[in-house]
This record gives sequence, C-alpha cells and structure tokens, in this order.
Amino acid sequence: MEIVSKKTRAKDIYKRWIKQYPLKYHKKGKWAQIGARLKNEKPKTEEEVNAIIGNESWMRVHCYQCDEPKDIVVRVGEKPDYESSTSWICKDCLIIALKMIEDHEKLV
Repeated sequence: MEIVSKKTRAKDIYKRWIKQYPLKYHKKGKWAQIGARLKNEKPKTEEEVNAIIGNESWMRVHCYQCDEPKDIVVRVGEKPDYESSTSWICKDCLIIALKMIEDHEKLV
C-alpha cells in the first residue's frame, strides 16, 4: 500500500515522465523538452505540472470505487504495471469498506 496524492504525484513527476518517455528514445523534440523542464523547474503543484506538460492527465488522483476526483487516496494491490491488479481508494470508501467488514463480523 502507498499514499497517492497531488503532492506525491508532483514530487515524482520527472521519474514517471522518464519511465514513460525514456531519454534514449526521445533525445529531441517535445518529450525531451518537457522532460528537461520537469527536471530543471522541479514543479511542486498540480498547476505547475499541468502548465509544463500541457494537460491534466499526469496529476489526476481519483478513487476507483466512487470514481470521484480526490486529493489523496491509498493505492492497494499490486504495484502498478501492465495488467496489474491495483486500485486507488479514498478515505470515505475505506471507511465504508471497514464498516462492511465490521457489520459482517457481527453476523458470524
């Protein structure tokens, strides 16, 4: 498990960008320019990251259960990868899940 938040997404943006667009394949052009800006400017906010990349997709944080945008969620399951079983769950949905478990335990 790990916390995923706007803050953590901004903090590791360069690492995530380079993983998606390795320098060995994109030494020139748009992807390299964006990568260089992320590395040099070290954006700290959602707005700064979005301005450099040109869209909001790299900073999105949402709950997979309620499908609502959130500032912070918990990643549970396998480490995110192609075909991994991973989910991001918000505090409200975790509380509901815990209540469901507690209610079920009372029945048993």
